[in-house]
Amino acid sequence: MTNTQTEPKVERRIFDSYMAFTKNSVGSKSWSQYYADIDGVKTEIVQDGNLACAYFVSSVLRISNLIERVHMTVPRAVADMKESGWTEIDKARPGAVIVYDDAHFSNGSFPHIGICTSGETAISNNYKAGTPIEHNIVITNEDGSERKILGYYWHTKLDNKGD
Repeated sequence: MTNTQTEPKVERRIFDSYMAFTKNSVGSKSWSQYYADIDGVKTEIVQDGNLACAYFVSSVLRISNLIERVHMTVPRAVADMKESGWTEIDKARPGAVIVYDDAHFSNGSFPHIGICTSGETAISNNYKAGTPIEHNIVITNEDGSERKILGYYWHTKLDNKGD
């Protein structure tokens, strides 16, 4: 007996899946620890989520097949994005990656990266919470100044439902 039914045609919806994964990440401790050997010593390098913004964003991008690998630093994540076809755009839009200039903390100066959920909001890893949170695109530093936005990035794979 043969089966005359045909397989259903399945088309992946990259943008919808990418946004769902991003939004469902809020509050997750999944990015709060990452280990590496530094000079032969096992070291937790994202400091309990304090330095996990690039780890979070690049993980979402990698799982969504939008970059080549996961990164622990913003400059390496952005370099991989550019090599993988991401281009700079003029303004925030849902799905765009947002990159911020360095902010100064007691343990150093660090850039920041997140994923826009609208023209006014983004999700990024929060150093105080140690988890991804949704927040206003404008980030206010502890001294009251606004953190400078260096750019927004977009990938054309997010323009349509398939790849």
